[in-house]
Amino acid sequence: TDAAIDAAMPVLLGALEDPNNYYAKMAVISLGELGLKAGDAVPSVRQALKSVDPDTRTYAAIALADIGDTEFATNALAELIQDKELHGRHLVLKKLSSLGSQANSAIPVLINLLLDDADKRYGDRALAAVALNDIDPNNSAVVSALRTAWRDKKLSVHLQKRGLLPE
Repeated sequence: TDAAIDAAMPVLLGALEDPNNYYAKMAVISLGELGLKAGDAVPSVRQALKSVDPDTRTYAAIALADIGDTEFATNALAELIQDKELHGRHLVLKKLSSLGSQANSAIPVLINLLLDDADKRYGDRALAAVALNDIDPNNSAVVSALRTAWRDKKLSVHLQKRGLLPE
């Protein structure tokens, strides 16, 4: 209810005052779940992107997308997927995929991830392909990158699992 949201908002925003504490991650997740109703929290959630905790940064970027700060969220998500050590990279890729054409500015980063031969996380690379396909399957750079990826034998197995290649 609106009354419950009004009561919870100060508690959630208070938890974000120190984006490096455990409760900040829970707060950004909760704010993201509120979606557009948490619109007033955008500045605080943006601050959480500066947390030293990679999970808090991940969930803050996802929350921004869910709250409706899509352009800023897309840039934050694109920055996060470049971190090869990020544990929640698959979450970031799935969120970009769900944004569809709104995540158009992330295409160059996704292409780089998809074609990164040194990155042995084939599942993440395949999710990058899915995201590219969901964002703009008619973009010539996307089409070219997907064709190149299809030739990578190890990656093609993962692309088949995600329906981007026939069995």
